[in-house]
Amino acid sequence: MKNRKIFSFLILFVWLFAANENISAQRRKSPPKKNVVVKSAKIISVILPRNLLPEQQRRLDTFNFVWQTIKSNYFDQTFSGLDWDKIKKEFEPRVLKTASDNQLHDILQEMINRLDRSHFAVIPPEVYQAIERAKAKAKAKEKKQRATDDKENSEEEVTEEDLISEDYSARFGIGIDLRLIDNRFVITRIEKNSAAETAGLKAGYAIEKINDVSLAELLKQIEIYYANIRNFKRHLPAQIVDSMLNGEEDSFVTLSVAGETKPSKEFKIQREKLKGEAVSLGKNYPEQFLKFETASLNDEVGFVKFNLFALPVVEKFCSALTQLKDKKAIIIDLRGNGGGILGSLIGLGGMLTEKSIDLGTSIYKVGSENMSALSKAKNYKGKLVFLVDNQTVSAAEVFAAALQENRRALIVGEKTAGEALPAVSVQLPTGAVLLYPIANFKTRNGNFLEGKGIEPNYVVALDRKSLLAGEDKQLETALRIIKENKDFPKSLEGAITILTENRNSPPPAPKPIPVPIGKKLAEVTIRAENPPLPPKTVDKKDEKALRVIADFVNKIGGAEAFTKINSYILKGKSAVDVRGSKADLEISIFRQKPGKYAEIMKSDVLGEVRQVYNGKKSFVQADYGLDTDLTTEVDTARIEIFSPINNLIKNDAFKSLTYQGIFDRQGRKAHIIEAETAEYTNVAMAFDVETKLLVSYIQQFYGVSYGDYRQIENLLLPFDIEREGFMNIELEEIKLNPAIEESIFMKKENCFDRGN
Repeated sequence: MKNRKIFSFLILFVWLFAANENISAQRRKSPPKKNVVVKSAKIISVILPRNLLPEQQRRLDTFNFVWQTIKSNYFDQTFSGLDWDKIKKEFEPRVLKTASDNQLHDILQEMINRLDRSHFAVIPPEVYQAIERAKAKAKAKEKKQRATDDKENSEEEVTEEDLISEDYSARFGIGIDLRLIDNRFVITRIEKNSAAETAGLKAGYAIEKINDVSLAELLKQIEIYYANIRNFKRHLPAQIVDSMLNGEEDSFVTLSVAGETKPSKEFKIQREKLKGEAVSLGKNYPEQFLKFETASLNDEVGFVKFNLFALPVVEKFCSALTQLKDKKAIIIDLRGNGGGILGSLIGLGGMLTEKSIDLGTSIYKVGSENMSALSKAKNYKGKLVFLVDNQTVSAAEVFAAALQENRRALIVGEKTAGEALPAVSVQLPTGAVLLYPIANFKTRNGNFLEGKGIEPNYVVALDRKSLLAGEDKQLETALRIIKENKDFPKSLEGAITILTENRNSPPPAPKPIPVPIGKKLAEVTIRAENPPLPPKTVDKKDEKALRVIADFVNKIGGAEAFTKINSYILKGKSAVDVRGSKADLEISIFRQKPGKYAEIMKSDVLGEVRQVYNGKKSFVQADYGLDTDLTTEVDTARIEIFSPINNLIKNDAFKSLTYQGIFDRQGRKAHIIEAETAEYTNVAMAFDVETKLLVSYIQQFYGVSYGDYRQIENLLLPFDIEREGFMNIELEEIKLNPAIEESIFMKKENCFDRGN
């Protein structure tokens, strides 16, 4: 099962780098109360009331779940110097006194703020409810449009393109960027042909009121009520844009704006559809609005700007490089970029390097993982300059730091946010979502970005005076250093990190995860962890063990019927457990005897992730850029999803079989058999006494559980499969002996696989 071990670990590797999102700009309905800690207060044990109302119990369960999730999965087990058990005793009585879920969410946010780290957030359910209302409204409009169209008997059919304005994912606003400069909300950028540009707003103007709400007074209140929110003021401009300047379709917003001269001038602007698209960053995240821009600044310099890292960015970036392939330099604007999918850096980085780039290392509670980007066929070799500011966050910081430390790019602007922790999310019983970090992040040169950020090569701050004069000092500095061409490395040789053989080799296998089927089985599992040793006694196969296996083989339809399966296609859904959080995906599995096998996972977040064995050639490939060849030759019969059944049908798969007896397994009786394979590895198997079916198979570094057997033609096959302790598969369809297209077992060509 050695190659199965590699396969399972690579699946987990893919998902551990999937979700790293900055959520700090999400709206909160009610601000948390200012936290006051009395250091001399003595914390005593809490005696919980016995009879709690259902809503009280639900809130208490939510609190305990959040506390335990952080205790089990948070990477910093010093808890920033806090006693996490005492924290529970302090906050638990307050939870019992809450009168609403909103109050509970505020208390939870206050508790996790004590850890003073980024990527900790409790996102209230109102955020998701608003999205669902928008979806319902869009569907109602679409239905009404179609009904009207049918009634008028129009010759033109209404297409999805015609209805794009009714898309729930559309955003409506005026098209500006804001920053806090000298405690004033200053417009730093205006989108071309936007409502703001049409109305006459300009960069450098300071917004004083929105719909008669004073932003100066709002800022004062926020500085009081959000005093315990880490770096909240930094993200406030984005919140203002999202919650006050953006709004309903065709609605108006009234602004009081200070321009170049006093007094302030009033603008009434109708919100228009913004350029961009809604993208998914994960199951439990609200959809985010992606904006991507490509431009030619002059004959020699191109420009790329985007505000999020998500799967569509990889293809858009690839197209941008095609468009700008003849430019001698490209400026990549990450100012205001809120991060996103960390895995997308593999594709983006690979399009900007001739060799390989060390993107950095995530350090977990236990263990660490390095991430690298290998060069792609689509490859830009010209000069690179990144623009960053204090709202460059998370994956954007990781990307900029990697290109800077590998001496591939220069950075211009302000020190970045210093909020760069790989994070995952999980839904709470109240409907809210907990975002929490699962790792610290270290760059190629050993720098930790969290709390520090990136120091630009050229420190250039925005100021209102230059903005009013129509100048973008940061962009102009980037253009100047490109023209001077004195600080760029003369050669990239030696500048790009070449990964060591150790980093290119497969990671160490995880320990086997035992399935609870009784005390005796646990003993068998422990023995299975020991290094395989040659047998000291004559091979022995108990008659009872042989009968149990024979009963199973006969129950599923017989060995002959099973061996006649020359190909199959399985389709269904799978949930991957990533350090306390689950990622849902579609899964398709293909088998073609004698040597072809493929598992293809798909999600809106990552696109396709393909694990393929094609004779002697095997590989892992993902739409976001991962592409790894597996050099080890693989016997696919030993790693396919039904490999345990294959072993039980073969006469020579086991050297010995020992019947251990009947034990309780999850409330049901099970026959337990201990076996030793021809390679001297130990196996523990459990067969349900009543159904005679195999329910568990645990081998060294490999474990699988089967359930929900169903009749498919003349065979009984499992539809529920749990593998490696972190992946649950629920099959919806099994096809036996179908024709399978050869392309399934070949590499998929993405945009970055095609050269310039």
